[in-house]
Amino acid sequence: MAKIFSKIILAIFLLASGSLAARFVTRSVEKAEVGAKSRHNGLTPEAAADRIVFLPGFQNALPSNHFGGYITVDANRGRRLFYYFVESERDPVNDPVVLWLNGGPGCSSFDGFVYEHGPFTYSLIHKPGSRGVEVELRSNPFAWNKVANMIFLDSPAGVGLSYSESTSDYLVTDTRTAADADRFLREWFRRFPQYRDNDFYVSGESYAGIYVPNLVRQVLVGNEEGEEPRVNIVGYLVGNGCTDERYDGNAHPPYAAGKSLLPWRGFKELEAECGGGEYWNKTSGSTCDKLWNKLAANLGALNVYDTLEYCFHDGVDDASVILPATDRANRGAALRARLSGQTAAAAAAAASLENGLGMGSRARGGSGGSGGGVSRRRAISTADLTQQLQEAGLLGVWPLAGGVVRPGPVLNWANVSAKLGGRLGGTPPCTDSRLCDPAQPRRPSLSHTPICTDSRAADLWLNDPRVREAIHAAPTDDIGYWTLCSDKISYMRDHGSMIPIHINNTKGHGLRALIYSGDHDMAVPHTGSEAWTGDLGFPVKAPWQPWFVADDQVAGYVVEYGHGLTYATVKGAGHMVPETNPREALAMFQRFIDGENLASY
Repeated sequence: MAKIFSKIILAIFLLASGSLAARFVTRSVEKAEVGAKSRHNGLTPEAAADRIVFLPGFQNALPSNHFGGYITVDANRGRRLFYYFVESERDPVNDPVVLWLNGGPGCSSFDGFVYEHGPFTYSLIHKPGSRGVEVELRSNPFAWNKVANMIFLDSPAGVGLSYSESTSDYLVTDTRTAADADRFLREWFRRFPQYRDNDFYVSGESYAGIYVPNLVRQVLVGNEEGEEPRVNIVGYLVGNGCTDERYDGNAHPPYAAGKSLLPWRGFKELEAECGGGEYWNKTSGSTCDKLWNKLAANLGALNVYDTLEYCFHDGVDDASVILPATDRANRGAALRARLSGQTAAAAAAAASLENGLGMGSRARGGSGGSGGGVSRRRAISTADLTQQLQEAGLLGVWPLAGGVVRPGPVLNWANVSAKLGGRLGGTPPCTDSRLCDPAQPRRPSLSHTPICTDSRAADLWLNDPRVREAIHAAPTDDIGYWTLCSDKISYMRDHGSMIPIHINNTKGHGLRALIYSGDHDMAVPHTGSEAWTGDLGFPVKAPWQPWFVADDQVAGYVVEYGHGLTYATVKGAGHMVPETNPREALAMFQRFIDGENLASY
């Protein structure tokens, strides 16, 4: 009791000084107070204090236990990582624990939570008599926590809701990112000891193709060195992941030619000029380089994350261009309706509302124009785009189309925005007075959101003070606004190819690995992932064949190798597979964590 009293006195003093540390002293007081209450239900005091009891925008009781909060990975520097944990709706006691990481580097894992495979779907809706729009949450029938206990982690510090009190910590490397995530995991399992014996997987996409294998290796090394608690890691998943600069760099031209985005004759000429297909290390100003730049200019206006989908251009209206919902979006709406028991008429009305607000698919959406269509601007001309990228030194640079992650500084979309001075896209019009002044014009800017991507629902929800309080996140006054990709960090890649690490994780340590690709992603094309997995020399256990979803539809193709490695494609999917193809993604995920062959159905 004396210790609690002293902490209360210290918290009052620190709150008066306005220190961030005050909030964590106050949280420690809350944890001490709930300690006795939590012991009867098996939760540690820290876990009980992180329990989420309601979420703004969701009208029903949470379908499973949710937790959110911070874990300190460096107390001396005040470096804290935010997590959101969702217990499985199937069998939380026995289902595996899965960590999810989005990429960037520097993009928040709430991207996966809000738009991909989190427990909810998010919609922007107009409420009668209200100002602007509000965010509505509904249960997601394809959430991965249907079958697994899911941790969504904002990593490294400076990304999403994670932060450090030492700004020098925002100079980040692969090495420290992995070390901090490993420290997070071991502290997390101390907070939730009931899950220590469950199977554990690491998963992620995009630049998490670097995060995931590095973290897996770090966990294995820590286990071997006797770090406690031991993490019961059994496998990992990587979707459309950066891996190796040669394989990744050689993947773009054959992908584009194979999808008829480049002329075949021009592609064959390029192949001959580039040493038989070695595009990744072309010399600047060479014939190979000039020819590729000429051909690649025609790709600049495409949605790099899904070449089947329209490119979202927010904030600019053009009544002369009206784009209807895609067939894929209509199929998705019908499927969601069937699973939720809606009538066909209700599904059509919901789809119409989604399309009118630009929320049916965020890659396809619009600026929220009136009527049944979605208004958007005409895409920037390829010539202008190429010139702008060239002037900014961004041609062939990650994360733009054709870009490759190399050792050294690595950009994300927030960094690209700064280099381009906001010339590549538009800022959404102000729709919520909580975030901006609707009466004031806003300068067009790419902001902190990847090109062709609509993050309005996440922007509004995660910057709502009620949400911050409900999920136990620091308020905007302390750590600033949540953005999809962070401009706080400067990221340095200090590890080379991930291929030796994959070999060590699988063949060397017996872990299972699923490498999967949406086959219409141009950011990290399937042509590269298929090539490097096939070139490892692992024996083929089950040859290339289709895999199916429940109604006998081909979901993609899969090849199973020895040493626990599986490579799979998801037909028609983009860079964020669970977003574009949620049913196939859940089926693939469940079969993998359940130890089943994807083609066994």
